[in-house]
Amino acid sequence: MTIRNPYASQLAQAQTSGSGETRRAGAGSDGPVSPVAPVTPQSGSSDSVELSEAVRAQQAKDAARAAEVETARSALAELPGLSDERLAELQQRVADGYYDRPEVVAATAAQVARSFGAE
Repeated sequence: MTIRNPYASQLAQAQTSGSGETRRAGAGSDGPVSPVAPVTPQSGSSDSVELSEAVRAQQAKDAARAAEVETARSALAELPGLSDERLAELQQRVADGYYDRPEVVAATAAQVARSFGAE
């Protein structure tokens, strides 16, 4: 049993080999297909896209966020490195609960507040 696609002739596309000969695009075509001329835009016409205010606002937010991230990366790159010994010491203090003591929490909070300009 053979089922023919009634739209085969409408769907067939020309495929041209390097020699310029035309051949069938696929089984079920109704004979050779003529090459299709490329579509070129009409002279003087142009496509355009308009962005909504919501999209423009989101783009502005994204740009501002990207600038903040870049500022943070730059600041982080300027920080001095942490030696393996110091890192091990800090990890041990965390494991021992040193930073859970009330006086350490208060001192840390005061230092953070000072770094933001609070006295």
